[in-house]
Amino acid sequence: IFIADNQGRGGVGETAWDASQQVRLANALMKGRTVVNVTASYERSNNLWWRNATGNQPQVKQRLAQSIAAGGALWYHWLGTHQGFVEDRRWQKLGAQFLSWQAANDRHFHNIHSIAGVALLVSQRSNRFYKAPAGTDSLQSLQGMYEILTEARIPFDVVIDTDLEPQTLARYSVLVLPNVALMSDRQIAQVKAFVA
Repeated sequence: IFIADNQGRGGVGETAWDASQQVRLANALMKGRTVVNVTASYERSNNLWWRNATGNQPQVKQRLAQSIAAGGALWYHWLGTHQGFVEDRRWQKLGAQFLSWQAANDRHFHNIHSIAGVALLVSQRSNRFYKAPAGTDSLQSLQGMYEILTEARIPFDVVIDTDLEPQTLARYSVLVLPNVALMSDRQIAQVKAFVA
């Protein structure tokens, strides 16, 4: 089991699709095993957490929807510490409504396999060890390509650079390599075989 402690958008500049991105990345790592994305129901504003106030409900609902749409299981919770006010229980109604809807439609969330023809390569080595050009970040190219594919409504999966085996890549017609700067000889040979 993989549990992403990815409770909500908390920092400036975080993407609107980070819940689905976490699940897609975890699915690439877990190969069909259970992936859980944690969604918190308390308010986060930039780097401040208001754990005694129910979070922005459309945003919380969006995170729950992203998680299940990307193939993850839900973990919806509340950390109602710091109770200085009357306890805010609005989060319970949202959870009951969303989880009831998900249960009623659960059969639609169990695909046999992905229908995506595009794979977006995530290279942890490049992201961690490649010295990005001055004024940039090593994740900018990955985030940019993720945004392009998402906004263009192109179905895609995430593939990890340590899993470029023919059986993994066989179902894709396109492999996107966003600034993959560090590759082993074996990985290069695997990409060349895919292209051929």
